[in-house]
Amino acid sequence: MSGAFAYTVEYKATSSSAWLTAASATYSTSYNLYGLSAATSYDWRVVANCSLTEISAYGFAQFTTSGSTPPPTSGCPGPYDLNTNGTTSGAASIPLNTDIKGTVSTRGDVDHYEFTVSSGGTITVSLTTLPANYNLAVLNSSGTQIAISQNNGTQNETISLNLAAGIYYAKVFPKGNVNSASSCYTLRVQTGTATDQFVNPKFTINLFPNPSGDQLNVWVEGSEKKVEIKIYDLMGKLVMQQGSSNTLTQLYISKLSAGFYMVHVNDGKETKSAKFVKK
Repeated sequence: MSGAFAYTVEYKATSSSAWLTAASATYSTSYNLYGLSAATSYDWRVVANCSLTEISAYGFAQFTTSGSTPPPTSGCPGPYDLNTNGTTSGAASIPLNTDIKGTVSTRGDVDHYEFTVSSGGTITVSLTTLPANYNLAVLNSSGTQIAISQNNGTQNETISLNLAAGIYYAKVFPKGNVNSASSCYTLRVQTGTATDQFVNPKFTINLFPNPSGDQLNVWVEGSEKKVEIKIYDLMGKLVMQQGSSNTLTQLYISKLSAGFYMVHVNDGKETKSAKFVKK
């Protein structure tokens, strides 16, 4: 729309009367939705902000999904490789029987992933597609190591265990100072006779890619409500704001100047923050 400087995008299932906000005050002229139901009719509408006091009328349209589009569990690095997972307290809760992608991006980088066994039995933890000499360990809920695999070079690492029900951690760490910021390893916790449970994770956020060019992905775990995402520059000035009900939110940041920015995500109870670099 001519003269528009920001847009608000809302959507809902055609059968519903409640509109959901996909993006608020966004600069982008496109937006991706995730987690929609398969073979379902949806309505969407857009309103343009033409000035601080003037807004347009709503523009309406409709679409029908042909299949579900869930948030991604992989990518390189994947959304579970949080920038807080250097310790068990900052580890993301991962689903079992799923490939989890991550990177040892800097010298000495260590990654922890939390998983839950709901009924005791056998499991196999594997680490494959290694770009360098990485090792694998399994820790109990107290953070004590209970098993380790340390093969040489880029050989796969595998640990087979008989575990009681409880919370455990998979730990990926390099030998020496080897690392690769561009090539991902693949971690997988495969159940045998054990059964899995994917518990609601802690409220965490992850930003990727970082540094970012025209698009920044904000991955939010552990919130069942709509969150408010705000970006501030180093002077503390609010430069972008967007509401989201999705696990993955794509922010189009091409109009931001190069430099450091802080992202604040609030779920109505607490705020999580992370820094990113705009290239």
